[in-house]
Amino acid sequence: MKYQLQKLLRRMGSLAMLALMVLVLSLILQRANESGAAADAMAQGGAEGTAQTEPNPIVKISYKNDVCTLYFEKNDEGKWYWTGNAAFPLDSANVLNLVNSVKNLTVLTTQPITDELDAYGLDNPTATVRYTTLDGVQSTLKVGSRLEDGTYYMTDGESGEVHTISSAIYDHTRAGIIDMVVSEDMPDLTGCTVEAITLSSGGQSWRFRTQIDETNGERIWILNAQGIGSNEAASKLIACVPALSFEECIDYDPSEEALSVCGLDEPAAQLQVTYLDAEDTVQEYTLCVGNLRAQGETRFALLESSGAIYSISAQSVQPLMDAVSGALDQ
Repeated sequence: MKYQLQKLLRRMGSLAMLALMVLVLSLILQRANESGAAADAMAQGGAEGTAQTEPNPIVKISYKNDVCTLYFEKNDEGKWYWTGNAAFPLDSANVLNLVNSVKNLTVLTTQPITDELDAYGLDNPTATVRYTTLDGVQSTLKVGSRLEDGTYYMTDGESGEVHTISSAIYDHTRAGIIDMVVSEDMPDLTGCTVEAITLSSGGQSWRFRTQIDETNGERIWILNAQGIGSNEAASKLIACVPALSFEECIDYDPSEEALSVCGLDEPAAQLQVTYLDAEDTVQEYTLCVGNLRAQGETRFALLESSGAIYSISAQSVQPLMDAVSGALDQ
């Protein structure tokens, strides 16, 4: 009986030890899973900008160069906008680069200001940057002359010292507001069916449209109810439409005077295009083509839906200009 009791106790001890080992392993695995989940959450939060929140970010910044002074602020969603026109389609890359250059500013050398400011180019700075942080602290940086090694003099205007810094801040204060516009593209007609084209100029208009040829079932173009046949000017006009594209933005929300100077108050040619998109929905746009620019390689142009003035290749719209000059009648 005594032997059996000892055997039972030894067996219970083994079971208890096994249970303890299972418990310890479970705790280790649970701790590892929790650590892994925390690491994943940290990584995800960092990617979304929520795990490592900047304690005192810059919320307003402006810069002045030789040509303009521009002011930018963050909205409630944390996106930068131009205070001159909150609706302006701002490409904020340059603003973000400037903000990062200010936050990560590295002073290369420092010395007391022992000479007149013009010796450092600080009497008339090449760039002046003012910024405000979330807690309301305002700061000013003035960038002066460029040194032979490509660095620039800089002062904060408070310490009585002049520093040398890299060219980063200077570089990101060169852009004008039009350099930061999100340019609009011409409608992409890839995979679309162009159904009608109306060209207008000087009170005249020519309407091209498509219809199905009853003899072979093919889609053919007709001009003013007649087939274009071998009319080379008409064929070039139709062929050029899908390839039209803007080059750069010239002016956003232009004044009446700007439209007149560019020849867009009375366009040299106006093109209205009706097409079916990939979902067979009828779409339409109107392109206005104005004067030749100074170099003669581009013309002013705009889409009526936006009103922003762009440049467009003069060669690409030459079939339109030939058409309104009478080439369709030859």
